Amino acid sequence: MERGQIYAELEKLNCKMIEEGYIPDMSSVLHDVEESENIKMLNHHIEKLAIAFGLIFVLFLLRFIKNLRVW
Repeated sequence: MERGQIYAELEKLNCKMIEEGYIPDMSSVLHDVEESENIKMLNHHIEKLAIAFGLIFVLFLLRFIKNLRVW
């Protein structure tokens, strides 16, 4: 499993989401850092990493059982 491959897939997903009109909700970020750093933290959230991993390495249908809120 290649870590860089997962992050590259995640970057593609983030770009696609922004193209489709996604705007990160910064109201839930509790860290006192610059906005660009907050966006980076939101973009690399563990649930998004899991989705990117699944899209790369799972060779069958992905089914989400819980309605998880992805930040």
